[in-house]
Amino acid sequence: MAEPLVLTLACADRPGITARVTGFLFERGCNILDAQQFNDRAEAGGPRADDDRFFMRVVFDPDGSTREALRADFAALASEFAMEWKMAREDRPRRTIIM
Repeated sequence: MAEPLVLTLACADRPGITARVTGFLFERGCNILDAQQFNDRAEAGGPRADDDRFFMRVVFDPDGSTREALRADFAALASEFAMEWKMAREDRPRRTIIM
């Protein structure tokens, strides 16, 4: 079994993002192990009223697909939603600061 991957993304909030992302993974035989999402709603009538943001983190088993192939395929979907995103191994070293 391949090492799980983590997909994180952020974009303007609109209907269908979760369905498209999870559908993308399903179509490629990936198994979602954990998924979390968060919507940052701007205050109605406020200066950021059009700035609602959507954030998502999905941990998944790539089931034989390479990270490079998944990244290349996901780029088109990310472009459609103007996403800021990254896909990395779950066990990657993380930068940490201790204060």
